[in-house]
Amino acid sequence: MIRYFFSLFVFILLFNHPVNLQSQDNFRPGYITISAGDTLIGAIEHLEWQTTPGKIAFLEDSGSVPVVYTPETISSFGFSGNIYRSWKVDITDMPKSEINAQYGPLPVTVNQTVFLRLLFEGELSLYQFKDARDINHFYIRIPGELPVELIFFKYREAENGQRIIRTNTKYKGQLFYYLHSCNVMQDEINQTKYEADDLIALLNAYSRCKKVQPTYTAELDDPLTAQRKRKRIKMGIYAGVSFSKLDFKGNTGLPYLDNASFPPSLNPAAGMMLLIEPARSKGRWAIVTDILVRSYSISTPAHFDYSEAWHKDYDVDLK
Repeated sequence: MIRYFFSLFVFILLFNHPVNLQSQDNFRPGYITISAGDTLIGAIEHLEWQTTPGKIAFLEDSGSVPVVYTPETISSFGFSGNIYRSWKVDITDMPKSEINAQYGPLPVTVNQTVFLRLLFEGELSLYQFKDARDINHFYIRIPGELPVELIFFKYREAENGQRIIRTNTKYKGQLFYYLHSCNVMQDEINQTKYEADDLIALLNAYSRCKKVQPTYTAELDDPLTAQRKRKRIKMGIYAGVSFSKLDFKGNTGLPYLDNASFPPSLNPAAGMMLLIEPARSKGRWAIVTDILVRSYSISTPAHFDYSEAWHKDYDVDLK
């Protein structure tokens, strides 16, 4: 016995429909500064970077083709109040998990030319680099010198036959060195976490102590990015009609099924949908799940001749 069941769900109402995930125009007004010092005005493709970009796409005008630039080919770029500068710096290898932490308190570094995001500029400058592991590295710079990484990482040591996780907080000693001209900063430095907000607040306090006005302070979440983050989860409620068709082929041994002709079934249906757009998807893909509640009710009369003299009529109801 073979049963054929065909069902078609037709939407007639959609409430709070899902996000349109087709690629959008992510170019935002900005600039680049090439190594010669010339500044080009245009637009920069912003893909809500979760890590510091290793390259950018720049559009000089609407009719041109985007050109890709790297830290080796430009000295800086900016858009929507964000500023990135190209520097050759030491980057400490910091594993994301303590399980993979290195042995010993000495940092293992690699020297690379990368974009650093400017967080604060005044008598001292503060930069941020977020690596491919989503780990933050912060850099401090005095005018005329290269940025210096503020050291903070976890490492392993063997003690009494056991492996112990310790933390290298050298960044606090570095901050004491750079901020020593303001003696009242010691308590603030001791309480400063290795986080962007805390480091910016510390340098703001130092500027007030030195009576120097900062020239730039970054907004850690620009309004457009914050708005998109709030839209990463969507719910939808929909309703419609369900069109079903049922047919039996073969010999079931049930004459009232073999000889029945079932008409189409038209019934109401409703459901709920949940859309989750991961932050790393950059608006290009999403996870969607839904629940659909529908029913079918099919009724038909059936006739079967057992012999020339004997037949029987049936009423078949399937729900």
